[in-house]
Amino acid sequence: DLDRHLALQQASYCYARAVDISQNDREARFRRADVNRQLQNYGKAMKDLLKLLGDTPHDSVVLRQIAQVCVESNRIDQAKSLYEETIAFHKSTANTAENAFPWSDINVYVELFGHGEEYEEGIATLKSMSRWLLGRQDETYWDDVVEDDREWDADDEPRRDEVADYVPGRYPLESYGDGLPLELRVRLGIYRIHLGREHRNEAFGHFEWLEPDDEEPEAKLFEYSDLFLEAGNALKDTKEYEEALRYYEPIKRHNLCSETSFWLAIAASSYVCGKKEQAIYCYEQAKVSDPDCVDARTQLSKLYKDFSDRDRALENSQEAIQIAQKAIASTGRRKYERKEQREEREAAERAYRAAKKMPIVKFGPHHSRPVLDFNKAQLQWQLQGASSLIEAGSSTIAFLTGPRKPRKQPLSVVERERSRTAHVQSLYSTLQS
Repeated sequence: DLDRHLALQQASYCYARAVDISQNDREARFRRADVNRQLQNYGKAMKDLLKLLGDTPHDSVVLRQIAQVCVESNRIDQAKSLYEETIAFHKSTANTAENAFPWSDINVYVELFGHGEEYEEGIATLKSMSRWLLGRQDETYWDDVVEDDREWDADDEPRRDEVADYVPGRYPLESYGDGLPLELRVRLGIYRIHLGREHRNEAFGHFEWLEPDDEEPEAKLFEYSDLFLEAGNALKDTKEYEEALRYYEPIKRHNLCSETSFWLAIAASSYVCGKKEQAIYCYEQAKVSDPDCVDARTQLSKLYKDFSDRDRALENSQEAIQIAQKAIASTGRRKYERKEQREEREAAERAYRAAKKMPIVKFGPHHSRPVLDFNKAQLQWQLQGASSLIEAGSSTIAFLTGPRKPRKQPLSVVERERSRTAHVQSLYSTLQS
């Protein structure tokens, strides 16, 4: 907003004065770069950061800030090049890999490939870099195993033993499956799921390491809720809505995220999976989180229409149109309306026209407007191992994750595909309309 923008400009001026007084004031220069990044003055931010990197080559803190600037300014290749120079330097020194280039830096570097949608290259880089940090850099034969990630299975059997060059016991078992940090394993799953449906079981197996069905106090959920969110988002983005809910719902049950984007994502997934009351509850929470959220109101209008609640359908669509029009007015003439704004406004207008066509129901003394069972929707958050949590590709997942807590007997992959494909496609089309 305007106040924040003015505060950032004032901060930029103050740090600039500090740098003018002392050109060697690294902290002031670094903070000025961060402020300029937030102001979207990316050229100025990069100038300061490259100066800092020139003074202290391979500084990981500076590199991470450069990566953030490059992602926001769509200069991914520049960030990757700087990281590659740093990696080459550390590999040429006698320092141990983990001391020279920690796991957190590998995570930042590998994430750059995702921003460029270079998923295959990202997977290959993640594996080779992780192998290096675990002291197995000479096992280059793994570079030829590209169809799956058996190198990182929990146990040698059955898949890792099938690789001819693999010698069990040459390196500790902990330098394989258990040696890969969860952050990178989830990243591996995200890249796999984006490669297509033929990679879905491999991706599911990686995500399973988060143990989403575990509700105990020491469950991974409470330490890695951000990874649950990333996994859920990747699954939703690739239309694996049922699996996405396995990672979204634990976050909600324990109130670990309240961002509008989360509410919209779990609401959309709930709708496609037939949990309409749950979807309404989540879209209503999105309205609370962001009072100007047009999408939440538009979707609510459609949902209330499904429940024959004309009043709420009209109310939400009218509010959506008003907010959309207000956003246009605040940015200038109608012709300068951004594409995203136009699409939101048009969707709201379609929802309003659909609500207007609903029959007007006059309720008598013995009838009232539809009542939605929000208690039922809330209860769904509390249920563990709900029947909708279907496990796919269980044999492959078991290879990746090792023994886990018993799960309900799943449907076969063929049975699940037959029962849900047409239904999901229909609901998804409705959601997008």
